[in-house]
Amino acid sequence: MAQLIKLVSSRLQRNVVANYAGVAWITLIQFFSIPFYLLLLGPGQWGILAVCMTVYGVLGLLDAGMSQILPREIALRVDDDGRGKALAELLFGFERIYWLIAIFGGVVIIISAELIATQWLNLEDVPVDQVTTALQMLGLQFLFQFPNASYVGVLNGTQSQVKLNKIQVGFVTLKHLVTLTALFSISATIFVYQICFILCIVLETFAMSCVAWRETGQHRSAVSWNTNEMRKVARFALGMAGAVVVGVLTVQLDKIVLSGLVSIQMFGYYVIASQVAIMVLHVVHPITRAICPYLTKIVKERKSLMRSNERLLALVSLIVLPISTVLFIFPQEFLTLWLRNEDISVAASSALALLISGSLINAYYNIPYINWVAMGDSKYPLAVNVAGLVLGLIFLQPAITAYGITGAAISWVLINFIGCFFGYFSVIKNGTLSLNSFIIYFGILSVALTGLVLALVFPISFAERLMYLVLLLLGVISISLKRFVNTGGV
Repeated sequence: MAQLIKLVSSRLQRNVVANYAGVAWITLIQFFSIPFYLLLLGPGQWGILAVCMTVYGVLGLLDAGMSQILPREIALRVDDDGRGKALAELLFGFERIYWLIAIFGGVVIIISAELIATQWLNLEDVPVDQVTTALQMLGLQFLFQFPNASYVGVLNGTQSQVKLNKIQVGFVTLKHLVTLTALFSISATIFVYQICFILCIVLETFAMSCVAWRETGQHRSAVSWNTNEMRKVARFALGMAGAVVVGVLTVQLDKIVLSGLVSIQMFGYYVIASQVAIMVLHVVHPITRAICPYLTKIVKERKSLMRSNERLLALVSLIVLPISTVLFIFPQEFLTLWLRNEDISVAASSALALLISGSLINAYYNIPYINWVAMGDSKYPLAVNVAGLVLGLIFLQPAITAYGITGAAISWVLINFIGCFFGYFSVIKNGTLSLNSFIIYFGILSVALTGLVLALVFPISFAERLMYLVLLLLGVISISLKRFVNTGGV
């Protein structure tokens, strides 16, 4: 009991627990909602939604890294009670920037919706008007959702992630319950889906705004634009902007190219597999979201930083590797059990296996990435993202032409492998991670990915895959748990 009280007393540990509870709930809601959306809307309308998700992802370019910079800058300015005028002035500045960008991006999408529908997408027999309307509604959604990132950044930076998760869990639950109810009772159309989402997003952004400003301890009307305060973050912001813009483009590149080369229905299947891969990444984000402000404060203490990275590496292996391995060794069985649709399971299983393995590599890449953010170093992420983008531009189109949606997934694996390799080269060179730890976990990851190759290339039976999985998980859990305990736990 005493140990439990000690655990909860730490803000960092409370945040990790809160983040995991929030992500677990949100992931489960999304996981169980997708089959209903697919059933109610059908493959055609789901494909249109998949296109909207991709366009929204591309609009993430407009963030230009602000959502990653803001928590770091807030963490550097926050005083002992978590409040201060400098913090409020920073929120005031970023809030206005976000709303201006939201208005610009929303208007651009609304105006260019028909052009996107006719010139970019492979619609086949899908009505142009339906796609155009959906994209215009997406522009409206972006207008109200994009500024929310400024308020989330404040709550992350002040380490008020228990509050943040309560709000996010509440509104995600409300969003899906309202939408599913409306689809069942009113009309199973994409228009009804989007109207429900937009209404809930407006309420969420308003609520998040109130909580973020209360966290600063200042009233919005008492704060004004502070040029000096904004200038302090400009240099790092400009450096990170290039890295993040290229990074967002690299992450979305497979979907951007794929959406113009395959039918909307097949693109929808790919996005389903991609959504599962993103859910795997959600498993590691609670840790990185909680630890980044902490690393910012200890960045000059190299021994503490190395110890934290060792724990992170063990924790990521312990949590993400088992889940990923199960999914990429049994992709078709998972999709069949989840969606109850044999056509999708057969069409998307190979792509799912590869996307999951790419997300697994990306989960490991998160460790050097948050170190770069904490150190204020933008040159490494920029170099990694440029390399990934160039590889994607060279490889994607011929791979999709030859292998369809599976070819797009292969590029996701290669892009993440490049980032992971150079990321760990950087942290080892800087002396913030031991070479010994890298060799151990790279060996585990290599064995896991070997299982993926065997499962895809050779006709391995279910029993053989299961035996491989059990042996691998025993090794992963025993090694990671031992090293995690030896480095002192969380």
